[in-house]
Amino acid sequence: MSGRLRLSLQYKLFLAFVLIIIVPISVVTYVTTKRVSRQFQDHNRDLIRSIMEQMVRAYQRYGTSAVAKMEKASHSREIQEISARLSLTDSLGTTSIFEALTPEQITESAKQVGGPLDLDVFTILTGDGTIISSSHYPERFGYKNAKLLSIAARQEGVPFLIQEETANDTILTVQAIQRIALDSATKSLIIAGGYRLLRQDFLELILSYGKASLLFYDIPKKAITRLPPGRDGNPTPFAQSPDLLKLARQISEWPNNPLQPDSGAAARPELQAEISLGNSTYMFTGIPLIGVDGAGLGVLLIGLSQADLYRLLRKMTMSSTIAAAIGILSALLLSILFALRVTRPVKELSRAVRSVALGNLDQTIGVTSHDEIGMLGAAFNKMALDLKDNREKLIQIERVAAWREMARRLAHELKNPLFPIQVSVETMIKAEQRTSTEFSTIFAEGTQTILEEVESLKSIIKEFSEFARMPKPVFGPTSVNQVVKQTLLLFNPQLRTIRLIMDLDDHLPLIMADKDQLGRLIKNLVSNALEAMGEQGSLTVKTHLGSPKVPVGAGGTSSLASEGAAERASGRGIEELPALARETWVTLQIGDTGEGLSEEAKQRLFTPYYTTKPKGTGLGLAIVQSIVADHNGKISVDSAVGQGTTFEIELPISQPSLAGTETV
Repeated sequence: MSGRLRLSLQYKLFLAFVLIIIVPISVVTYVTTKRVSRQFQDHNRDLIRSIMEQMVRAYQRYGTSAVAKMEKASHSREIQEISARLSLTDSLGTTSIFEALTPEQITESAKQVGGPLDLDVFTILTGDGTIISSSHYPERFGYKNAKLLSIAARQEGVPFLIQEETANDTILTVQAIQRIALDSATKSLIIAGGYRLLRQDFLELILSYGKASLLFYDIPKKAITRLPPGRDGNPTPFAQSPDLLKLARQISEWPNNPLQPDSGAAARPELQAEISLGNSTYMFTGIPLIGVDGAGLGVLLIGLSQADLYRLLRKMTMSSTIAAAIGILSALLLSILFALRVTRPVKELSRAVRSVALGNLDQTIGVTSHDEIGMLGAAFNKMALDLKDNREKLIQIERVAAWREMARRLAHELKNPLFPIQVSVETMIKAEQRTSTEFSTIFAEGTQTILEEVESLKSIIKEFSEFARMPKPVFGPTSVNQVVKQTLLLFNPQLRTIRLIMDLDDHLPLIMADKDQLGRLIKNLVSNALEAMGEQGSLTVKTHLGSPKVPVGAGGTSSLASEGAAERASGRGIEELPALARETWVTLQIGDTGEGLSEEAKQRLFTPYYTTKPKGTGLGLAIVQSIVADHNGKISVDSAVGQGTTFEIELPISQPSLAGTETV
C-alpha cells in the first residue's frame, strides 16, 4: 500500500455532503453577520450624528436664551435700582458699593433677578470687574472677575462657554454678558448670566435616544465622570479606561469649536471607537467643549450600547451552529444512504472486477435497478460475457491453428524417419532380387535401421499425443514441496554428477492444484535444465510464499501469464496489489548453470515447436505454459548467455474458478 491516504467512497461522499452543507451556511452567516454589523454601525453613526446635532442646537438655544434674558434683566427693577444708586457715588470701589447699596441688595439682588428668569448663574459686576452680587456664589462679593471683564469688552451680546466657580465645584455654563452704562460716562454696570450646560433637560435630550451612556472628560483634571451627576449633584466616580481616555484626548484636539454655528466640525465619525466598559460594549464618540478663550474645557462622551448587535450576532451564530450540526447529521445520514445505494454496489462491482482479472470469466453481478448503477452492472455482465465468448473464440482459433501447425510439424517429423525406412526396404529388395551373398548383412542392417526409425516415430507420436491430450486440471489440496521431492526422485541417476541445491519453504500452505500436472511441469523443467548442463553443473530448486519482490519482466526476464491473469502478469499489477494479496501466491524457482539463452530465444521460448536443441519437438515448454495457464498462474524466465537460466512459476493458493458468483 502506498503512503498516500486512501479514502473510501463513502467517506468521500460524507466529506462532500458536509462541504455542500457547511460552506453555504458559513458563507451566508459570514456575509449576513458583516452586513448586519455594517448596518448597525451605519445606524449608530447616524444616531450619534443626530445626537451631536441636537447638542449643538441645544447649546445655541441656551446661548440665544441667555442673550435675551440678559437684555431682559438689564431692564429689571432690581438692576435699575442698583444702577441708580451706583451712579450717585463718586467711585465704584468696594467701600462706595457698601455705602450705596443695602446689604440685601448685595446678597439677594442677583438671586432676585436670576431666579425669575430661570438662570442657573447670574452675576452683577461693576465696570472694573468687581463682583457686586452672585446668585450661585454669594461669598464672591468684592472679588474681581477679570475673565468676565475681558469678555464684556469684546463679546457683549454673544453667548460663550465658560467654567464658573460655585461654592462646591466648578461647572460648565453657557452665558451671555451685557454692559449697562450709568449716568457718568466713566461708570458702568456689567451683568452676566446663563445656564449650566449639563443640566437635566440637556442630558435627558441625549438619553432619550436609547441605550446611550454619557460621560464627561474634564480636561484640566484629566478625569472622566459619569453623567448625570448623583442626587447630591456631585460627579459620579467612573473607572478610568485607557482606551476611552485616548479617544477623549483625540477629540479634545479638534481645531474648531463644533458648538459654534457653521463651524463645520459638528460631526467627526472617524473619531469613534468601540470600547468595552465592564461587561458591556459601547460605540463612543464625543464633542469637545471649547471655552471663550479657545482653551479646551472638557469633552462630552456619548456611548451607544452594542448589546443589541452582539445579542443578534450571538443568535445568528447559534442558529448557524445548529444548522451546521443538523447539516452534518444530514450529511452522515445521506452518506449512509448513498453507501447502501451506491458504494456497496460499487464495492461488489470492484470485487467482481478483481475476480474477472484473476481469470474467472463466469463471474457476474446481479442487476436490481435501472439507474446508472444498474446500467454499470449490466455493462459489466455484458463485458464478462463478451470476454468469455472472445476467449472461447480465441481458443477455438488457436486450437485450429495449433492443429494445423501440429499437422505440418507432424508431417515434417514423420518424413525424416520414413526416408531411411524406405531406403532400407528398397536396398533389401534389391539385394534379395540379386541373390547377393551379402543379403543377410544388408538385411540385418536394414532391419536395424527400420527398428530405430520406428522407435523414433513412436517417440514423436507419443510426444504429440501427450500435448494434444492435455486434460483439464483436477484441482485438489496439493503440497508443492512434496511434488518437488517426488519428481526429483525420478532424476537420481542424472543427479549423481549434478550438484542439487534445494531451498524449500517449510511453511508453505497447501494450494489448489492438479498434482499430476504439477509433477509433469516440474519434470519438464528439470529435464530441460539437466540437458542444458550436460554432466556437470548446479541445479537449484526453491519455493517460497508470496510473489517476488522485483516485478516479473524486469531486466533480463521474460514472462508469460494465463489469459485470466493478464493484469497480474505486469509489474504494475503486482505493485498495486496490497500486501495481503501478494501473500496468496506460492512461487517455485528452478534454475541451472547451463549456457543460458539469447534475447531472441527468450522471446520465442514458449512458442510451440520451437526448440534450441538439436533434437526435439519443442513441445516441452509449451506443455509447461499450458499447465501454468490452466492453474491461473504465470511463468517467467531470467536468463543470459553464459549465466544460466532460471524459470519462476507463480501459482495462486486458491482458484477463482472454484468461487461462487457474487450479486449486488
